[in-house]
Formats: sequence, C-alpha cells, structure tokens
Amino acid sequence: EEMAFYKLTESAWNIPADACTSPQVAGTKVREKMKALGYPVWCLEEVDSTGAYDFVQLYIELVQAEGEKQHDVANKIGAKAKQNQEIAQHVQELLTAERCMKGMRKFLERFEGGKLLRLAEEIGAEQAVMNDIKKLFSVEYSALWEGSTGEDEIRKLITEYELAKSSNALLNVRAHSMNEAFEKWRETLKFIGFSCDAIKGNRPALMPFFDSLLHIANRKELRPDALKSFLHEMTEHDAEIREVLCNPLAVFKELYSPYLEGFSEAECEEIKRSLPSEMFTASSTKSNELVKKAAEEYKKNQLKTQLYKLWKEKADGSKSPRDWSTRYRTPILCCVPEAQYDEAKKAFVTLNGSTQSEADIKQALKFLEEAAFFGDIARADYRDACFAKRILGDYTSLISDINAVRDALERTSVSAYDWGDSPVVQRKIADLASKEYNAGGSSKVVDIIDGMDDAQLKKWLKDIVKKDIGLGMKIIINREG
Repeated sequence: EEMAFYKLTESAWNIPADACTSPQVAGTKVREKMKALGYPVWCLEEVDSTGAYDFVQLYIELVQAEGEKQHDVANKIGAKAKQNQEIAQHVQELLTAERCMKGMRKFLERFEGGKLLRLAEEIGAEQAVMNDIKKLFSVEYSALWEGSTGEDEIRKLITEYELAKSSNALLNVRAHSMNEAFEKWRETLKFIGFSCDAIKGNRPALMPFFDSLLHIANRKELRPDALKSFLHEMTEHDAEIREVLCNPLAVFKELYSPYLEGFSEAECEEIKRSLPSEMFTASSTKSNELVKKAAEEYKKNQLKTQLYKLWKEKADGSKSPRDWSTRYRTPILCCVPEAQYDEAKKAFVTLNGSTQSEADIKQALKFLEEAAFFGDIARADYRDACFAKRILGDYTSLISDINAVRDALERTSVSAYDWGDSPVVQRKIADLASKEYNAGGSSKVVDIIDGMDDAQLKKWLKDIVKKDIGLGMKIIINREG
C-alpha cells in the first residue's frame, strides 16, 4: 500500500520519481503542489466525473494530518489505488489550474446563491473576481484549510464587494473593489469641510459610521468584524448618511455657525473650499481654529480686493503705487501733499506688500476713499512740478530737462517708487547738477555777484547763510582752513 501511495502521488501530482521517501515528505510536496494550483483543491469536486475527487479528499487529509495519522492516510490512499489501476491518470487530469478555476467558478455559482459573482458584476469586477479569490488562497498554509474555512474567506470577499457596492451608491462613483472604494471615500473626505469629531457630536447615531471613516481617512486597517460593522452602518443609516453627503455646506454652516456670521451662502462655500484637506481628521477644537482662520482670511481678502479695485479706479488702472511710479517715472509720494505724506506712505506700503493685516487694509481703504490728490497726479505738468520740487530741489535752476534726469535715474538699480529716499539717486542728481554747474552754470552765479555793490552783496550773503546751513558751514570750514 505504501509503495502504491508513492507511485500514485508522484504520478498524479507530477513529483519526480523517488522524491517521496516518506508520507511526511510526500505530504509536504503535495501541499506545495496544492498551493501552486492557485485555488483550493476542494473545489475540484464541482468538476469531477470519474471519482478522482475521492482521492483528492484523501490528499487533503494527508497534508492536514501529522505523525502516524499521516502514515495511515498514505496507506489508505495506496490501498484504494491498488484497486483502481486507471485512477492515477484521472487524478492527474483533474489536478490542473484550469480545472481548479473552473471548479471554483461552478462553486461560486451556487455558493450563497451566487452572491459573490452577482456583486462582482454589479461593481464591474467580473474580470477581477477569480484573481481576488486566488489571492485569498495564496497564503502559506491555505492548503491546510478545511472547506468551511475557505468558505469563510470567500464570505470576507463578499463583504468587501458589498462595501464597494454600498460606497458606489452613496458616493455616486464606480469603484471596482473595496480598496478603490476606500480611495473614493478619502477623496470625498478631503473636501467635505468638517471634522469627524465635530460631526459625531451633532450626529450621535452616525458615530460608528464616522469612526470607520476616520480609520479609512487615516489609512488604518479595518479588521473583518469592523468591515461588517461599517457595511451594517451604511445600510442601516443610508438616509442620514446621504443627507450629510449631499449637503456638506449645510452641515458645515451648522457646525461652525459662530465663525460664519454675516457671510452669505456663496461666501460660506468659498470659506469651506479654502480649508485644508486634513480637515476631516482634525480634532473638533482644531477644526474650529481652521474655520475661524479661513473666515478671517476670506474677510481680509474681500477687503483687499475692494482696496485694489478702488486703487485701480483712482490711479489710472495701475496695479500699485510702485507700478504707478514706474509707469510715470515719478515717485508717487513726491506728488502727495506734505500734510498727508505719512498716512499716504503707510497706505502705499500696504498696497505694495503681499502680506497685510486686516487693520492695515481697512486703514488704507479709508485713506484712498478720502484722498483728493488723484485728479492732480493724473496731470503731467503737476507730476513734473512735484518731481522738480521734491526730487531736484535747489538743483531745479541748473537742470532744465526733467526727462533727461528720469532717463538717468532709470539706469540706476533703484525703483522709481524709491527715488525720493535713495542716496544713490541723490548722488546721481548732484552729479548731474555738478556737470551743469561746471559747464556754464557757475558763470550765471558770478554774473549775479558782479552786478551787486559791496553793501548789497554783504546783505544778500548774510540773508542766504541764515537760511542755508550748508553754505554757512562751507564758509566756516573755508575760513578755518
């Protein structure tokens, strides 16, 4: 019987001759062959027509047995093999991956009324279902499983397909597996606009459901019992879940109403849209903080938009005071009345900057609303006069071509907006004035002096030095020298 067992085993399972040296060794090699088939061999019962499956059952006993019991099963197989000389060929023909797959499909057609295959069709997993089954039985010791254990594994896959189906219905998506469905949930939760903690407090009946969603969002594994619970919650509370998913803005406004006072429906939607994708996984306190910050930022951006719109309307469509200065080659601050200089400079800093506080924006907005100089600065003659007075100063009498000065200043590294305060610009203008002075400008001064008598010249010089500290200091230095 033992020799007949070895002969049948090596032939039926395609094991090299004389490789089976004991029932234990034979059992190990058979188990490896079973695993290589991809599907559990007990499904071969569905496609057997020669009685070969009776031997397959004995081989299942063999790999599950240990010690002397394994030897008894081997002898039992050998004894039966001696009585049927053709059985080796029948068993070998039955033990193929193709027959196993065919047997599994026939088994699935009747298992729980064909539920798995029906679900596979409903979620578009017809091409994947057999591969999913194969994955269930790809674990190391699946060959040792009894049929009931294998059926339990298939029931787990049914639960996964049911989860995909229910998720598709709730989210209006087309996920072909549970993992795909979970990805669809994660995408939805990125934009849902409220935290799990917050919604659980307002919808206690949905607490288990949202607890499961939090695990999914955080990519934590849901064990089989938790998956069943999640499926139950989706089915049991379908209407309440749909209400939340179909009206996330209404839920958002309900949960965060203290921070949304005074905002319209559309504005609340904008605020919700600006929230970070991790909003769902944030704590209730953190989510309140995020909404409060988003609402404040939205309000500030509204004021900011209003500020720049008003600026464009008043400042000839320019983007900012810096842009206006570049366009007209004149520092805008030199065109502002001196009494408003400090207030204007602060407002212009706000307009030129990228980060502003709400208070600064409001103050700048108020300044623009009340400012009356925009009509003046729109005129070229006014800009030239301001440029001459504030930029050229005393050099105006020497430099007659203002545009030539502008050309020279544009060749420096200084922005037009900063010409009024830049030492580089002051030196450049002084250099231009010096060139004019040395090229004939000094003669004009000499002619004026020559036209005065001594008494008149002394009086005139005294009047000048009382007003001009620079000239006074030069006289002192020159005298001391």
